[in-house]
Amino acid sequence: MNTIQWQTAAWLAGFFVLAILQGYQLGIGDLSTYLAFVWHKFDPALLNNDLLIETLGDHPVYIWDAVALLLNVANVQTVFLGLFFLQTALMIAAVFLFYRQFFGENNGWLVLALTLVLGTSAAAMGEYGLNPYGYFHPNVVAVAIALLAFVLLDRGN
Repeated sequence: MNTIQWQTAAWLAGFFVLAILQGYQLGIGDLSTYLAFVWHKFDPALLNNDLLIETLGDHPVYIWDAVALLLNVANVQTVFLGLFFLQTALMIAAVFLFYRQFFGENNGWLVLALTLVLGTSAAAMGEYGLNPYGYFHPNVVAVAIALLAFVLLDRGN
């Protein structure tokens, strides 16, 4: 690894730490719903008579099936904390690559740094940074995937 690659890795690691330091909470916001979905997918007898659980068939979201499989190897707190870390790393990588692609090698860092402090529009929550929800949220993963898709599409031009 050359010096520039080490510097890039160090910067990305620093941004990851800063994003994680923004906080993580289990059971707040939409996550309380996601937890119920995952527990029910893991064990259909759990929360079986819950009205919200009864709506799962109306709007299949396959991510909860995948997350429920992870409960075979770890408890729910560990699974969601791990997903939060993965989401954070994916988002930082996606934002870094996106900004570098569209703003250049040098300006991309500045825009990425500003992302940590500028307000987000996460459902008007008034939160900031790369992890506006403070927990694992599929929308954050979707945004990261969309940013990576933009980068891949633009590289062809």
